Amino acid sequence: MINFKPIFRLFEIVLIISHLKLDVLYGSRTLLWMFRWVTKILPKYSKISKPNSRGEALRIAFTELGPIFIKLGQLISVRPDLFPLDIVKELTKLQDRVKPFPADISKKIIEKSLEVKLTKIFKNFVDEPIASASIAQVHIAKTLSGESIIIKVLRPNIHQQIAKDITVMRFSAKIITRIFKSSKRFRMLEVVNELQKILANEIDLGREAANASELRRNFKDSNQLYVPKIYWQWTRKSIIVMEKIHGISITDLEKLKKHQINIKRLAEKGVEIFFTQVFRDRFFHADMHPGNIFVSYKNPLDPKYIAVDFGIMGSMDIKSQTYMAKIFMAFFQRDFYRIAYLHRQIGWIEGDVDLADFADEIRILSEPIFDKPLKDISFGYLLLRLLQVGRKFDMHIQPQLLLFQKTLFTIEGLGKKLYPELNIWEIVKKYFEKWQMERMLDEFNPLRNTETIFECLTTLPKLPGILHDTLTHINEYNYIKRNAVTNKTVDSTKKWLYFLLGFSLATILALTYPIS
Repeated sequence: MINFKPIFRLFEIVLIISHLKLDVLYGSRTLLWMFRWVTKILPKYSKISKPNSRGEALRIAFTELGPIFIKLGQLISVRPDLFPLDIVKELTKLQDRVKPFPADISKKIIEKSLEVKLTKIFKNFVDEPIASASIAQVHIAKTLSGESIIIKVLRPNIHQQIAKDITVMRFSAKIITRIFKSSKRFRMLEVVNELQKILANEIDLGREAANASELRRNFKDSNQLYVPKIYWQWTRKSIIVMEKIHGISITDLEKLKKHQINIKRLAEKGVEIFFTQVFRDRFFHADMHPGNIFVSYKNPLDPKYIAVDFGIMGSMDIKSQTYMAKIFMAFFQRDFYRIAYLHRQIGWIEGDVDLADFADEIRILSEPIFDKPLKDISFGYLLLRLLQVGRKFDMHIQPQLLLFQKTLFTIEGLGKKLYPELNIWEIVKKYFEKWQMERMLDEFNPLRNTETIFECLTTLPKLPGILHDTLTHINEYNYIKRNAVTNKTVDSTKKWLYFLLGFSLATILALTYPIS
């Protein structure tokens, strides 16, 4: 039997695209004009507001097509490496708010997941949800012992809806790529596949609970961030039960002022928390939009953030984390050659890319930013420009880098709304100076544990090769910098490295052939 649902869904997409004239706005004349007469006689389409730009038209289209397409739009909004900036900026406005489903269905899902009657575990279950999004909705209740909790329930039939829309998206992406040759650079199939992976993670609420537990552990006894407790005994793939938090929405400035919250300190802490997550823990909340952030009113002079919704988290391996820190430090020094060099070292650009050209492109895009007062410099925008330069040089964009950039944009925006005079540059600079010092002290303490001792012993035979590579890199870097580093400095560095090379060889010989 033929399944007509995907066909009807595809027809709906075609009607919305034709009604909003997306083909015309994106510079193509197609046969979609034939469908516009259909939209003129259907009342549903007459209510859709007319767009003023191509970005707005795409945002309206995704909103009309429903929650899964809203998620697609949100994903595109964090891909400045693929899509034009005007589209990316407009799609950041997409709100993941959906009409709630009946409370009776929520109760049935909870009882089926826990295999027990709701009244046996919870009491005072509130039918009206406090939040409803594309993946799940949230209810308030109490445990039998009187603890206030929230219960997040997965939407019914969400797996089928995702499967249907992903099928249609994939088919549409193939057709668009074939018809419009210029669309190939957007790698639409790649974006759809990425969306499918994100949604697969989001619809597993057990995974979200694990994310929350790890973040809570990282900020245990912290005066910066509070993460609610997870009730694991009642958490499953379809439901998550956690402690109900009590705080003020980050967007409610009147209430924050009423409780005499130190707004300046609050804005500064927001930036500090994000960089602590990335550069201390390598694990960060990647969906920190205003609806997911609250402020505790217990200590107004030294306020603490409260985070919720842990479906989308970012992580960084040690190598990416270290190189990202070095890139930021190079930006502080306006050392564009070093930024280019670091990109090649980590493998984000190919070895045959001309680093001098890459550095020049970075300088051209960055210099106008540095002409602004320090307090007005946006690190999110700086990183966005870097991604745009990278696209020209076929830079290998890492998913964690995109999540980092997206979250940094959000945090900066929130900070500026709270306290417009916020000097993000100064906060981040101080943070990296402290981080760099802690790393140096850590490296100068090789006997801190037995694991490090073992690593040192296993690395020792490799030391001559490492030192040889370092000397090669110094020569290459000096050439790239166009003699910006003086020969005297390089010669001095070389002497020390040759001394270390000889010392390491002597140490290996002494260990291999000990004196009897």
